[in-house]
Amino acid sequence: MYEVLFYDTIDGKCPVQDFLDSLEPKILAKTLRTIDLLETNGPLLREPYSKHIQNGLFELRTKQRSDITRIMSGGMAMSNYRAYKEKALQNPEVKTEYDALQAEYDIIQSLIDARANQNITQKELSLKTGIPQADISRIENGTRNPSLSTLKKLAQGLGMQLRLEFIPDSAKKV
Repeated sequence: MYEVLFYDTIDGKCPVQDFLDSLEPKILAKTLRTIDLLETNGPLLREPYSKHIQNGLFELRTKQRSDITRIMSGGMAMSNYRAYKEKALQNPEVKTEYDALQAEYDIIQSLIDARANQNITQKELSLKTGIPQADISRIENGTRNPSLSTLKKLAQGLGMQLRLEFIPDSAKKV
């Protein structure tokens, strides 16, 4: 796990927080999920989420339909992302949208982790499963929701078993 910090200007302002505050709840929630991926994967996070620009500077990207957010990362950082996220999730609209993305981002992270642990590329996984590499890429970048059949094929191609669970929602009382 990596720590994500935001750059503060000399006068104490945080341009990234100001930018995030300007976003609509749905795209803000998805951007927070993308930053969560960065926090988990650090420099291993690649396109479509992160693109190396130059000299340790990266562009973090989030796409929501035709809207794309871009945040530069690297260099000096001072404000803590987790504190910002905690504050942002106090907005009920943002929290609802963020929570709605949980399962999708769990699948994305699980697939990224499984491939990284086995040091296997999307192309190699495609050859093992018969699933087009472009489809694997779409699953990992969140633009395609895979069927159960596709998830089973991916698990088999990785030499793994697929396990789905229904777990109690701790926020709701039954």
